[in-house]
This record gives sequence, structure tokens and C-alpha cells, in this order.
Amino acid sequence: MISPLDRKLLRDLAGMKGQVVAVSLVMACGLAMMIMTRSLILTLESTRDAYYQKYALADVFGSLKRAPLAMADRVAELPGVSRVEARVAVDVTLDLPWLSEPATGHIISLPEDGSEPKLNRVFLRSGRMPEPAARREVVLGEAFALENGLRPGDSLVAVINGHRETLQICGIGLSPEFVFEAPAGQTLPDHRRFSVIWMNYRALAVAYNLDGAFNDIVLDLAPGTAADPVIAQMDLLLAPYGAGGAYVRKDQASAQRLDDELRVLHSLSVAYPLVFLSVAAFMVNAVLARIVRLQREQIAQMKALGYSSRQVGVHYLKFVFIIGLLGTVIGGIDYLLTFQWNRQQRQDAAVFLVEPASGKGLHDLEHLPAGLLFGKGLALLIMASFSTETVRMPIFIESSTYAVAIGVVLTAAALSFALVSRMLAKLDLVGVLKARD
Repeated sequence: MISPLDRKLLRDLAGMKGQVVAVSLVMACGLAMMIMTRSLILTLESTRDAYYQKYALADVFGSLKRAPLAMADRVAELPGVSRVEARVAVDVTLDLPWLSEPATGHIISLPEDGSEPKLNRVFLRSGRMPEPAARREVVLGEAFALENGLRPGDSLVAVINGHRETLQICGIGLSPEFVFEAPAGQTLPDHRRFSVIWMNYRALAVAYNLDGAFNDIVLDLAPGTAADPVIAQMDLLLAPYGAGGAYVRKDQASAQRLDDELRVLHSLSVAYPLVFLSVAAFMVNAVLARIVRLQREQIAQMKALGYSSRQVGVHYLKFVFIIGLLGTVIGGIDYLLTFQWNRQQRQDAAVFLVEPASGKGLHDLEHLPAGLLFGKGLALLIMASFSTETVRMPIFIESSTYAVAIGVVLTAAALSFALVSRMLAKLDLVGVLKARD
């Protein structure tokens, strides 16, 4: 049976439905922004980590002038080193007739025996890896290939150590080492004029008089190993060969850029919801303050009829929480039907070639309230905008994200009620009744 105060609450809500809906929608926007940003952070961080692990992104990177391959074995013997990959890496000029300015290619050698690299492995999007005996077959970075309309079977001209060479594209690939493909010293990618290229070790090393030697090295450290002591020992070992100082993964150009983007997103995940929820709290406070002013006589009559201050306070607290809940529960609909068009994109594999870890995803909900649905919808839409031939990522959201978002919305509503409670406490009920008489 509905109590008299609850019937009054329903009448008040019906009489102010326009304001209630407006405040609820603002709260829903704040909740949606929180869901969107937190889900994007979780998606990007989890998928980045899984991508790095699956394709063995190195822990330590180093470059030098020229060192014999035997020194790589010496580095592998250092305490804490798990795997070592010695490579040849050079920058070359790419001569493409349709470009007004020459492009730049960063060529990295592949193992001489034709095996898969132990670290910073290449994922083939199309084509194949170079044959061990092929001198001019290369795997081209996908972003550059797409921008310039190149595919396996095409050729391009590169100036390698002063000689023009025609390279045959046998595959299109990606690597965790170059999520952001940008020339050294530049912060923004230029996919039309810069590409990473993978080429057989011997073909590249002979061209630069590095046969039996290397000028680039990457390491994988054993779990729990501190990087600084290993780097100090490796730098000391390779110093006679022109080593310029090794650095860890977080200082690698592509990984650093990706981490910077995630830090910005972390900041936005706080700033955007804060703006919406602050406005919502202000609006709830304004609505409640107006109600209290207009209902002073009713409040006085309720107290005169024996209702305690606590009961009256709970009555208005329910009003606040109904507004907050409406921001999350209005229009519950089946998101699986609404976002059916995006299902396949979430399941595709691409640059980040992993699905969410078991237990973390929240893909099986049949219904989501409007605010939560809107937040997930924004996240799906943004992920879909990234879902090109170069980048496609799955989207998933932890259950705790929804709980935190709802908790923040209700907390904002409760804080606004706390402000109005002070007004209730200061209300001169006796004066109100005397004024009426």
C-alpha cells in the first residue's frame, strides 16, 4: 500500500515531469561520458598489452654503429636477459613517381634463415614473408601501402646506400614496434611519405657492409628483471662499437606516443563526466530549492500532523534519487538489436589481434538502461570510427564500470539533496503557519 507521502511524491513528479526529464537527461549524459571514456581506456590498454605480448614487443631497444654478431651472444649472456634479436636497421629514400617529394623508408632486417623474428614479430595482413634467398623482396608497412595504393606484387624504387634498387613487395605487414609509424624526430605519423619495411638480413647487410654484423639490437627481459642494470651492462659492452645508449619500452617512440594518448584519455574520463554531473547537481539543487519554497506550508502541515523531520527528509531524498535513477533506467531497450550492425566489427581481428580476456567482457547483457546504453553506444561508435583496414579493435566494458558510473550519478544527486537539507533545517515552520493564519 502506498503511503500518503509517496502519493504526494508521485503527484509532485507528475506536476514537474518536464524538469525531472531534463535533469535526468543531463545526468544520463554525464553517465554516458563516463561509460564511454572508461570503456575506451580499458579497451585500448587491455588490447595494447595483449598485442604487445602476442607479438613479442621487446623490453629494451638499442642502436650502435657496427658490431659483430658475436657481441649479440655476449649480450644474451647478461643476467636477466631472456631473448636477443640483433638486426640491421637503416633509413632509405623511396622514389615514388606520384609523390612530389621523396618518401622515407625505415628498413629492418629479418632473420637470415627465414625464420620468424624472436622479438617485434610481423603480422602479415596479406601476401607472404620474403623467401630466404630473395635479395629484393620486402614486406611493406600497411599504412603506407594503403595511402599509396600498393599491394603484394607491386614494386617500388629505393635508394639503398647510394644505389637505386627496385624492391618487390611480397607482403603487407604490421608490428607492435610501429603502432604509430613516424620518422625519427617527428611526433605525427605521415603514412603517405614514411613506411616501415622488412627485408632479408643478408640482402640488407651486404648493401651496407654489415654482413656478419648488426647496428640495432632489441632485448626481452626475464620476468621480474630490472631494466636499468641490464642496460648499464649492455651499454658498457657495446660502447666500443658506437652504442648510443639503450632505452626501455616506455621510451620507445611508438609506445610512448600510445601511452601519451591514453594519459589524455584518462584525464578526459574525469573532466567530461564532472562537467555534466556538476550541471546536473546544480539543476537538482535548483529544482528542490524551488519545491521547498513552494511547499513550505505543506511541510509545516506534515510536521503538524506528526511526521518527523527524518520522514520529511526521506520524502525529498526519494525525489532526488528518482531523478538520478531516471538518468539510468529510462527507456530500457535491447542493445543487441540496436548495435547488431557493429557486432562483426567488434569480433574482427586486426592491428590489435586479440579478443578481451575471459571474464572481463560484458557482451551478454540483453538489456541496458538508456544512460548506460548511450555510453556504450558512444564507445562502440568511436571504436567503429577506428575500424579501418589499418586498425580494428574489439570493445568491452568491465561490470565495475557500470557500477561506478551509477554510483557517481547517485552521489551527485545526494550531494545536491544535502544542500537542500540545510534549507529544510532552517525553515521557520511556525512562522509559515502564522503567516497563513
